[in-house]
Amino acid sequence: MIYLYAGEGVALSSFSVLCAALLERQLTYRLMGPHEIHRLTPQDTLILPGGRDIFYDRALRGEKNRMISQFVWEGGCYIGICAGGYYGASRVVFDQGGLLEVVALRELGFFPGEAVGPLFGPFIYDSEEGARYVSISWQDRGTQPRWISAYYNGGCMFLNVERESVDVWSYYQTYQQAAVVACSWGRGQAVLSGVHPEYTPYSPLFERMYGL
Repeated sequence: MIYLYAGEGVALSSFSVLCAALLERQLTYRLMGPHEIHRLTPQDTLILPGGRDIFYDRALRGEKNRMISQFVWEGGCYIGICAGGYYGASRVVFDQGGLLEVVALRELGFFPGEAVGPLFGPFIYDSEEGARYVSISWQDRGTQPRWISAYYNGGCMFLNVERESVDVWSYYQTYQQAAVVACSWGRGQAVLSGVHPEYTPYSPLFERMYGL
């Protein structure tokens, strides 16, 4: 079962687009609040969508994060999009030196490095002012690398990706830094994305992320 996190901090705009994309691709999902994390099983997928990582941290810190970590370790899948991608890294560096600054460690640590952003500005929460489509790399098995378009609004890049547990799926063309990573965690994995694949649900990134 796919569970879509619906706690405080989730951005309504990207949440709505994600719900529509899952339904369009005939993927069944249920909503899950922070007090339902204990229901996850190793056969499930948990999606943390775009929003505000600091609210995720406040709601899930401690025992709930340990439940998420254990669920992935036993074979589950965590998908973190934008804020959910930041949240799945060991350290968040967001708007450093700016009014929205968040520089902090995070407990899940699926990606054993820093998630740093935003990359393209200006960024304003609950706004499309800094949103845009960006070019990211893509390579299907047996094909040449190419550039595809992905929606971006405040997301991160993943630094120091040369780790045995990290598989880089895609790079930003502008920065040549990782845009999407898949991190092994016990018998499961965490896929963390600085871009929003749900805005292009027929893209190869969306299809690979959801096993289509």
